[in-house]
Amino acid sequence: MTIEMQKFARANKLGMRFMVDACEDYYSARCSLLQRGFGGLHLGSLAIEKLLKSLMLFKEPELDVRKIYGHDMLKVFDDVVHCYDVQKKDQYRDIVNRFKEHYDVRYPCDNTQPRTICTGEYMELDDIFVGMYSLIEFPVGSESTGLVQMALFSDRTAKMVLLNNEPLRKMVKPLIELDDS
Repeated sequence: MTIEMQKFARANKLGMRFMVDACEDYYSARCSLLQRGFGGLHLGSLAIEKLLKSLMLFKEPELDVRKIYGHDMLKVFDDVVHCYDVQKKDQYRDIVNRFKEHYDVRYPCDNTQPRTICTGEYMELDDIFVGMYSLIEFPVGSESTGLVQMALFSDRTAKMVLLNNEPLRKMVKPLIELDDS
């Protein structure tokens, strides 16, 4: 880790914790969805929520994200859009809304149901997660942090993170030679 990255991490401790947890939830969601596990939809919503909160914490490290946002993914998304240059904001808002629905039906006693559920939603999860992750302004030379670092592992982790994941493959292509097999 570079000295600049160490300084960035110290100045953004909570944002980094949320970002790392978001990456772990994203990886778990992706693995579950690729194995046709619907629990990945709930994990995907957690990954999106934590990543959005990390983005807000990188802008305002003292922000009390739990108190301000709770689990209101749309509210934190709207604030992220206000603070960052989000290119696909309408498309991402639809994805956030759908994953919010998946989060809202996590308990069996809840009578609300999402419109549809499909494990193929991992592609939209990839799109929003990688797109929003790319907004983090890491110090120069620290590109292999968090999500990208997961993709650089040389074992099964890399295969599961990169499998059918065009947004992430584009992000890591300059850093490694990808085996497209």
